[in-house]
Amino acid sequence: MEALTKPESVPEPASLLGIFALGAWGIGSLHRRRTQHNR
Repeated sequence: MEALTKPESVPEPASLLGIFALGAWGIGSLHRRRTQHNR
């Protein structure tokens, strides 16, 4: 956890955007699956 608090180990904005995009896509796919099952 100490590494996360140090400003030197902050990941690049591109990597953060990539992780955020993957998370958003995953949530979107799960939401679509739920809506299809709830017809």
